[in-house]
Amino acid sequence: MNDELKERFQNPGSEFRSFPFWAWNDRMTPQMAREQVQHMKKAGNGGFFIHSRDGLETEYMGREWLTCVREAVDTAQELGLYAWLYDEDRWPSGTAGGKVTALGEEYCCKGLTMEVSRERSSEEMLAEKNLVALYAARIDGQKIEDFRRLSN
Repeated sequence: MNDELKERFQNPGSEFRSFPFWAWNDRMTPQMAREQVQHMKKAGNGGFFIHSRDGLETEYMGREWLTCVREAVDTAQELGLYAWLYDEDRWPSGTAGGKVTALGEEYCCKGLTMEVSRERSSEEMLAEKNLVALYAARIDGQKIEDFRRLSN
């Protein structure tokens, strides 16, 4: 093995080192962000994933939060680390800590379900408030043989 390759294995670049989840679950300040990134560098990490968690006291996506993220990213760049922002505030994904869904029902998660019913009339089902579409179908076991959309 040549000396250069041996050195790269013994001292890998940031892209080949660990990237821990960095749980932000308390009050965060720019100084804390800077110091913690410096500790991660000293510990041999190649970068980190900022991950908002339960217990966070700094308002998610608020001015203070964004200042802390900027400080963490700037410090990482200065130290040759990679910075990632993981997900967008707890669970479920896509809500940004409730900020998206607070904008109204049109921003809430939606899902489609299929209901096979032989007991309810099409008129009864068409009257449902959240109905997207209604189909009449001929089903053979798990296979849909034929279908047509009923007006709504």
